[in-house]
Amino acid sequence: MKSRLDECSRLLQDHASRLFECDTMIHNMSPCEKLERYKKFLKKYHKEKKIVLSNEMETEKSIEGCNFSGFNGNQLTELPRHLDAKRIYLFILKARNLEERVFRIWKTHFLSEASVALLHDSFWWWFLHKFKVYPDCLAQAVYATFQEAFPESSRLFNDEFKEDLGNNICLWMSGLKPQKGFWVHWKLRDLSASTIHGSRREPSRARPESVLSSQERISESK
Repeated sequence: MKSRLDECSRLLQDHASRLFECDTMIHNMSPCEKLERYKKFLKKYHKEKKIVLSNEMETEKSIEGCNFSGFNGNQLTELPRHLDAKRIYLFILKARNLEERVFRIWKTHFLSEASVALLHDSFWWWFLHKFKVYPDCLAQAVYATFQEAFPESSRLFNDEFKEDLGNNICLWMSGLKPQKGFWVHWKLRDLSASTIHGSRREPSRARPESVLSSQERISESK
């Protein structure tokens, strides 16, 4: 017991001397050095708040109600429903029943800052790739606006016009370029035959059938 107390006393003295040394070092630091040291301290000991959601909580659980908040170069785009990437990785790793040594190795890599960022970006990339409904509808709405505003110039709103329109809007809103011919599913015949008020559009000399034929050719080739 005495030896143990002596050891504890020695460790306490050693720790106290280190604190005094640290205080002296901090006292001799410039304000900028103190700030940098404080930032490192916060980064090392800061604990992120975890929000654990239950199925009973009032949060949107369908993908139809989920929206991409946009890309921010300075921080990660938060996952839906406050999901935590590190918890998800741990869940997957534990499910693999790895050996303890292997688990520790993979845990270091999976929970790294780069790996967490990759999960966030991969999730939103796939979300936008598979469910980018709004950009497509917006592009179609802009196209319909041109058709409605300038019916006698519809020959200008050709395939190239639709491609450029959709490409730019999708890039603006999601950072992803749509597949070529994405506008094939648009109901161009309805847009050309009626106005937004529901009335039938009057035939125009400048409304050639080629506006629709290109869409029909692409559809038939699939």
